[in-house]
Amino acid sequence: MTVPNPGMFPGNVGDRGEQGSSISGKRGAHDPHTPPEAVRYLLFAWAVMIGAELVHQLFGLAMAVIDPSALMESAREANKTVGGGEAVGDDQVKLIVYVAIALMGLFALGVVLVLALALKAVARQKKWSTNAAMLLTVFSCYFLLRMITVFLVVGANSDGIPTAVVALDGIIQIIAGVAGVCALIFARQDDAKKWTAKDDAKGGRGHHNDSSPV
Repeated sequence: MTVPNPGMFPGNVGDRGEQGSSISGKRGAHDPHTPPEAVRYLLFAWAVMIGAELVHQLFGLAMAVIDPSALMESAREANKTVGGGEAVGDDQVKLIVYVAIALMGLFALGVVLVLALALKAVARQKKWSTNAAMLLTVFSCYFLLRMITVFLVVGANSDGIPTAVVALDGIIQIIAGVAGVCALIFARQDDAKKWTAKDDAKGGRGHHNDSSPV
């Protein structure tokens, strides 16, 4: 006597079809650990903005070191106003100017570091991702405004600096501004708002480990 194959019955075929559709549905479901497309574009725009700002700050430091004449003149004028021109010598004025350049550079690089940490917090959905997104949005607006005025600012007090260097620095500022505009556009998407939404009262999304401070 021939035993019929269970796979020949319609019910079993339907069960297998349901199992296959269930598996394919699980595969097609969105992974909560993976950012949506709008969020990926947002993170990329912010990354380009921060990278361009880093290069701009490095260019600013290089130009200040190459041609510190404007800062020197300002320091001498301040010296004359305060001490009658004899309070501080020229060597001390130069030292003060270079120390000021170093401090300005450290402050600028510190701001870039904070922006990079904010980007990391948004990408990993940390507890302060909402505040980090707000910080990046504020700087996006700032870079947009700076891009609008870049043609008025670039070239001022840069007589001793090659024109190509000044032009390249202006291009970098424009890149940062354009990236900031793109970030502002992507940040208005619903997926981006949900990604950076505040944690609920039960302890947050639970998708990531928030034990680390960043």
